[in-house]
Amino acid sequence: MAGEPDWAWGPAQLPEHAALLVRLAVETGLFDGLHFDVEPNAVPDWNDKPTRPALMKGSVKFYDLLRAAAPHQKIDIAVNPVFATLTTGGSNFMRELARRADSLSIMSYRSDPKRALEWAAPAIAQIEGAGRRWRMGAEVGDAEPGVTWRGTPPDRFSSAMVDFDNLITDRFRSPRYEGLALHDYDSLAQMYGEVDG
Repeated sequence: MAGEPDWAWGPAQLPEHAALLVRLAVETGLFDGLHFDVEPNAVPDWNDKPTRPALMKGSVKFYDLLRAAAPHQKIDIAVNPVFATLTTGGSNFMRELARRADSLSIMSYRSDPKRALEWAAPAIAQIEGAGRRWRMGAEVGDAEPGVTWRGTPPDRFSSAMVDFDNLITDRFRSPRYEGLALHDYDSLAQMYGEVDG
């Protein structure tokens, strides 16, 4: 698992950290796959609309480099639902990312499951159209109210995640849906009392 927003500028070669993970995965067989969260939308220049196409193009380039370095590894990409509303090189940005991945984790962070699904629906359509597997994200770390589940009692959180999963399954009825992706581990462990707060 790795990612730096600056990688979205499209490096000339695979960044050292990413290349190291690829080598570990290829040479050791210790991993089932690699997960990357590059987040071009976290680069300050993303808010400058004339610069946004370069970040989208650079993100695609990064994943091309990654796929070339790890052609047989499973690659999962974390994606912001807004990517489904954007185009790069005349193609949908979400679908271009999906073409370079085995699966995608949709970071549709909302503490109201119905709102999360409404936001994620266009992304799911693009990912399904590309024939890729997908997960739905849920935030448990630090974030503004309405986005995170942080502070939810663990028993309530567990039942809410079961309900969320059932809602997704019932709405999309997709064999490509692979469950929830929870962010972040430390906050989740704290929620369940496995680490001190």
